[in-house]
Amino acid sequence: MATDLLFMERNNEIEKFAKTLGYTRILFREDLEKLNIREAKDYTDARRLVEHKSVKILLNPHSFGKRDNYTADRPGLDHILASMASKNNIAIAFGLNKINNLVEMNWVMQSIQLCRKYKARMLFFTMASNQYELVSRIDFISLLKVLGMTGGEANKALELNS
Repeated sequence: MATDLLFMERNNEIEKFAKTLGYTRILFREDLEKLNIREAKDYTDARRLVEHKSVKILLNPHSFGKRDNYTADRPGLDHILASMASKNNIAIAFGLNKINNLVEMNWVMQSIQLCRKYKARMLFFTMASNQYELVSRIDFISLLKVLGMTGGEANKALELNS
């Protein structure tokens, strides 16, 4: 059951359009609190959310990474967050709206490897704010394969079982 999360107001027309793109369930902005999905402001906030199990889904942990000109880039998700998320049964979610350049794409690729290593559950959403930002399910799976996921992982990353 492919699920997508959209950053717009509930609209039946958009919901029908998203279903033609291959999604069986569409969630909107007001569903964030019901599903206990939170986006951390920085690393310490993310760690607090994951340690105290105050969230079910941590959204875009790669977005507070730091670009370091002298050494390698440091993504926001590290081995500590990935292992705690796995241990506390918290999913790590990524939104396409937060992948704007190659550095952020690299951080997502590193995060996928960490989540795979520590067996943390991964989710991907389009986070579209209008109908033109929606991506079909098949194209989304292709993108996830390019980012380093297997076909099975890509299919599971689009399923939200709540």
